[in-house]
Amino acid sequence: MADKITLGDLQFSILGSMLLFPDTVGVAVAELKPEDFTVDAARALFLAIRQLHFDGAPVNELSLAAVDPACGPAINKAWEAPGKSDSIDFYIGQLREASRLAAMQQAAFAIVSAEDLSSAEHLLDKLHALACDRRGAEIVSIGDAAKAYMDAVRRKERPRFIKTGLRIFDDEVFLRKGKFVVVGGFASSGKTALTLQIARNMSRGLRVGYFSLETDSQDIAIRNLVNLSGVGNKKVLQHDLSAADLAALEQAEHELQHAQVEIIRTSGMSVSDIRAVTLSRRYDVIFVDYLQIIRSRGASRYEQVTAISQELHELAQQHDVLVVALSQLSRPETTKGGKQLPPTMSDLRESGQIEQDADVVALIYPEDPADYRSDRILKVSKNKDGEKLALSLKFEGWTQRFSVLGHYRGKDVPPARLKQVASDGSGFTLLPDNDQQKIPF
Repeated sequence: MADKITLGDLQFSILGSMLLFPDTVGVAVAELKPEDFTVDAARALFLAIRQLHFDGAPVNELSLAAVDPACGPAINKAWEAPGKSDSIDFYIGQLREASRLAAMQQAAFAIVSAEDLSSAEHLLDKLHALACDRRGAEIVSIGDAAKAYMDAVRRKERPRFIKTGLRIFDDEVFLRKGKFVVVGGFASSGKTALTLQIARNMSRGLRVGYFSLETDSQDIAIRNLVNLSGVGNKKVLQHDLSAADLAALEQAEHELQHAQVEIIRTSGMSVSDIRAVTLSRRYDVIFVDYLQIIRSRGASRYEQVTAISQELHELAQQHDVLVVALSQLSRPETTKGGKQLPPTMSDLRESGQIEQDADVVALIYPEDPADYRSDRILKVSKNKDGEKLALSLKFEGWTQRFSVLGHYRGKDVPPARLKQVASDGSGFTLLPDNDQQKIPF
């Protein structure tokens, strides 16, 4: 059936999907170029939709008419044969291949008609470039890449790193768009609470999407309210509030109204679904809670989780988004004496691909495994751009609030500065806010 559709029909089918399903607009705009639309009316309509998308305006017949009053006939034709929202990737791929083939055929015909060798060689270079044009491919010389970086240095452009709000962590882990971060932990270790706090901090100047595949939006709202207000979780759940409590909660509510964090609550989402929402909502950062329950195809669970990890990594790289995925860990190992061992990257459940794909892997676990109310250890086990480290996080369960206590130093900490020893034997040095001393791993 797919081979019966004409190139023009394919173009209007994609445009119809963009009009009918708003979540597909970001995907199509990111993957397609105006020159992929060989029909003039289709190209003009695509340009109008793209302009509205970049302006953050709704895409409908009224807004399109304001951008291009002549696009009415093209809109009517697009409405006649819209594709399905879950097929947009297939149709986009078909159009890209068809437009590349048409361009290659045109270049080949031009070579045959070339008047001289120089013109033919120039056209042949163009043909080679088209042959190498694959989705996501970028070819640049190492010299040009170095020059581009040094030009930014010479212009004294400061790199824009994304801050979690956890001091010391932000000094050593340089998060930015295009990176894939994994936060692993056992059940009830505090993964969701910690990442919600981080998401809210990142939303200062950035658009953040929090894909909650397990926790509902009301529970997320309560966690944020108690975190900001300092009013205990139990009191909020029971509505047992004093006048001071209510005032604190209303202040927290006011602050959350201005936070650029959106909660996407749904089950059964695939990475393709997450990508569509991310691009249509123009998120700079997304959190996925959690990786192992994303829907995926595969013969085995290992293959499914491997595919999910690879696709999230590609989403980060191809679309310049910081992706933070939460991950469950395998059941903790214990010693012969029954003592629970601290987790490692090998505990990332169901696929070693997660460890390979991630730019940063951070593992969170209780300092005292026997006491879920104990402070937490946040161990950065993989950090492509810097040092490994571990932090002691003070955890207030009743307010779902985390704060940094200290920085892991190792066995060479001078006794005078060793303030705390975790149950796993890690040494921590407590650092006051005004302490600028850099302590290596």
